Amino acid sequence: MAETGAARSGEFLEFIRRSARELRNGEAIPKTLDHWKDLRTTVRKNLVQAIGLSTDKPGPVPVRKIREQKR
Repeated sequence: MAETGAARSGEFLEFIRRSARELRNGEAIPKTLDHWKDLRTTVRKNLVQAIGLSTDKPGPVPVRKIREQKR
């Protein structure tokens, strides 16, 4: 018997929540703004790594001149 879209959606949402809990396991919860500012860099780095983005800065974008407008 085929699963309904709602059931599969619920399973996916549970997977995302479980994965998030595993990623946040042992992470300190900031109590103050200053504490958050200290943790922010680490949290952002972990988030970028978790979603598969490069932590390197992007390289320069090549410029391509299409046309020039005379003024």
